Amino acid sequence: MPEARALDSESSPQDESVRNGGLSRVERGGALRYNRARMLDTILGCLKWAAVGFIVAFALMKLFEASHIHDDIPKPAFKIRQTKRATFVLSTFAAMLSALVWLLVQKLD
Repeated sequence: MPEARALDSESSPQDESVRNGGLSRVERGGALRYNRARMLDTILGCLKWAAVGFIVAFALMKLFEASHIHDDIPKPAFKIRQTKRATFVLSTFAAMLSALVWLLVQKLD
């Protein structure tokens, strides 16, 4: 019996793959484990900075738009809708960009 145990402890990688159903360690997900708390912190950090980027860009665009309004020249309704749409789209882009920058800074740290 001790000889059988010695042989089992010296098993080859092929024997291990047979025991695991033919899957390698990466395919089973053994090497792809993440810390859930750290993932949650990263996601929440990205969301926080996305919110900051959105709010700052939105506020700056609204202030810029407000500074260029002339009371004596009426704006057509389509121009107002187009401006609102552009403000929202550009603010969303700024949010994604600020979240991406925050994520890159975290990964480089």
